[in-house]
Amino acid sequence: ASPIGGLPRAFLAAGASAVIAAAWPVDDQITLEFMVHLHEALRAGESSAEAVRRARSMVALRHPHPFHWAAFHHVGAGQPEGA
Repeated sequence: ASPIGGLPRAFLAAGASAVIAAAWPVDDQITLEFMVHLHEALRAGESSAEAVRRARSMVALRHPHPFHWAAFHHVGAGQPEGA
């Protein structure tokens, strides 16, 4: 189960197929880096779940402490089994 609660679940209930959210506040510059990598992966044709994994990995290369990249989660369609 995802550590993300209320608001993303509300988007899913309203018809969104997936939501990408942060479980805690993340520095704006790191969020920008994550979003750039995320959208590059999406443009390359990756699923939203795979794009989140790739963006987290890319952010972790520059900012290895999990606090900086582990907050970002994918909830909804395309989520791997057991995630």
